[in-house]
Amino acid sequence: MSTRPRWIPIVLVLLASALAASAGEVFGLKAYAYPAPALPEATQAWSSVTGKQLLCEAGDQLLIPLIGPMKVVGIEKRAPQAWTIREKGHLKTWKTSQKGDTLQVETSGETTVYRRLDSVPRECIFKTLSIGPAQELPRERVSAISKEILERVDRDQAGIEAAKDKYLLPTSDIMVQNTEYLKSLIREIGWIDGHRFGDVVSGNTIILVKHSEDLSLMVGVLPFVERDFNDPGKDNVMRAILYDGLQIDLGRKQRYGTQLGKDAAGNPMVLPLEDPSKVEQFRKEIGLPPLAEYLKLASEGLYSGKPIRMPHDDE
Repeated sequence: MSTRPRWIPIVLVLLASALAASAGEVFGLKAYAYPAPALPEATQAWSSVTGKQLLCEAGDQLLIPLIGPMKVVGIEKRAPQAWTIREKGHLKTWKTSQKGDTLQVETSGETTVYRRLDSVPRECIFKTLSIGPAQELPRERVSAISKEILERVDRDQAGIEAAKDKYLLPTSDIMVQNTEYLKSLIREIGWIDGHRFGDVVSGNTIILVKHSEDLSLMVGVLPFVERDFNDPGKDNVMRAILYDGLQIDLGRKQRYGTQLGKDAAGNPMVLPLEDPSKVEQFRKEIGLPPLAEYLKLASEGLYSGKPIRMPHDDE
């Protein structure tokens, strides 16, 4: 049974956004800003004996350069013969054996032997996307970009629906084309902000960014999204979705409870939280409604009314 995070359809985002706007009016709060997620910086690297795979150690994270977006997993625990890995929110066990400069890793039934490198290669260096200057644009250009983004979101959603319960890889044609388009556009004209394009187009762009799983893109635009969606009367659920999704993709736990998945038994669940005792406080601080309301929408919109459980302490 797949335990990957579930894609969030536009209809659920719109409903959750309406709840968030309502909550902002009730609470009358100023949305809080938290420090951006710390970027992993590799200090040690290993190369497979075949030369086809790198493991880049960055404290309690592993950077794994791949074809497509770089992958990052968290290291929850290191034992002499096993590492407990957090990948896409879930815990996994890697069987490990290290002798000097040789590291053997067994995961998913496959064993790979690595050699320690003398230095960290450039492939292990985490880079964020360079954001272009936010210049004023002719009305015709704004209209054309807005239309293009809407069409790309439609194709994105159609691809997800066609995949059904299968995971739509970020290396699929739809995702690659959308990601390359966004990166090129944002380098040229800056973030697709609410001031120039409106909150709806900006929100649609966040959906494409989130689905790209491109960490350089997600990290690069997060400060601009937090700036745009900093009013409790706005769709701050978009900001929370991007922040939580980024944390999950960095091998960590989420803050606001927006990211959902399935456990080994196929039951829907909230992916692990950084502090379950404070999740309602975190949500309230940025004008989001109680988590139970969000989960009710998600249960009806994604899982045919099946309850979504909270994560256990050992997950």
